[in-house]
Amino acid sequence: MFAPEELPNEHRELAGFIRGNGTTLNRRIGIYDLRRSGIGYLFATQDAVQGVQAQRITEILGQSGVRTFCCTSDMVSATASGEISLAINVIGSYAMSLAAQDPRVGVHFLSDYNLVMARSAFIPEIAPNPVAAELFVRFLISEDGQQVIAAQSQLIPILEVAKMDSWAFAQLGSQVGSFLPIRLGPGLLTYLDTLKKSNFLEGWDASVRGSH
Repeated sequence: MFAPEELPNEHRELAGFIRGNGTTLNRRIGIYDLRRSGIGYLFATQDAVQGVQAQRITEILGQSGVRTFCCTSDMVSATASGEISLAINVIGSYAMSLAAQDPRVGVHFLSDYNLVMARSAFIPEIAPNPVAAELFVRFLISEDGQQVIAAQSQLIPILEVAKMDSWAFAQLGSQVGSFLPIRLGPGLLTYLDTLKKSNFLEGWDASVRGSH
């Protein structure tokens, strides 16, 4: 639907791109339903932390009749089938996995930043079988485990040894420097505060649902 050079390069250009293609994209953009998706809420709040453009983008999305989905798989499938033309803030590894197999789907990274969610593993003190749990975690971060992740899953390995010569890794390699990790820390609790979360979702509802 769009040539790569037509797509916005930075988040601040995204609102203008949606407005400039209003007819083409009306009711044909997909985003997470923040009231149903925990990861969608995380991405949205982390976008808000990065700057005021997040609210502007949300308002433009509402004006475009944006459609909401529960999960990445549904958005990517809807994009492939032509039900929607653009899905925003999907989980990149899942999208790239399908794009590598389906020529109807493309993946576009922005040059200013792309949020990265690190999958974390830990063993609780009350785990019923901590020895087996430790063996599993050690396997995950071993060369053998990383090879399995690279070759047999939709996840992205963290060890260089497991990175395969593939389209997906070439895409990631070309964007080095634009990835912004969402770091584990007390700051993530900010938007889990009951009042702050309620206010954030009310504002999102007003922008996204109120315009429909």
